[in-house]
Amino acid sequence: AMGGGALWLADSWLKRQRGPVSPQGDQASVVVAAQLIPLGTQVESKHVHLLTVPKALQPENSFSTLEDAHRTDRPGGLVAVGNSAGRAAGQAG
Repeated sequence: AMGGGALWLADSWLKRQRGPVSPQGDQASVVVAAQLIPLGTQVESKHVHLLTVPKALQPENSFSTLEDAHRTDRPGGLVAVGNSAGRAAGQAG
């Protein structure tokens, strides 16, 4: 029962963090994976969401809008690459 309650609290907190809130002051929006994305998968909107983080934690070359992540000027679109310590869907290549 306690595990279920902790899971519910964590899920509620994550849902509040995901909203399209405009970052203020020392915060930035970062596009992050919303789920596990198999290597080689063409990343679509259903795979990512925006997360607001302190600017000091914003990864270099990260996407700050969903539009940037889904630009059509990339041949083949955005594809999941990397390893567990490497690039996430929210990082530019």
